[in-house]
Amino acid sequence: MNLLRQAELSMKGRKRHSVVDRQGNLLHITVHKANDTGAGCRVFEEAVQKYPALKGVCADAGYRNPMEEFENSIE
Repeated sequence: MNLLRQAELSMKGRKRHSVVDRQGNLLHITVHKANDTGAGCRVFEEAVQKYPALKGVCADAGYRNPMEEFENSIE
């Protein structure tokens, strides 16, 4: 097993959030601790700062309440 693969296996508790446009082009991505519950909103907030034309979000059902609160706060 090569060293890169060993490093990937030893990294536990990581979560990746990405923001893409409708065509799937990557706009923003971040990696953080898996137990960081507010990270999804922060990633989208950073993307909105870079791309102010963003108007909506599609997120996993687990982020429904935090994302709804976040969207209401930026309107």
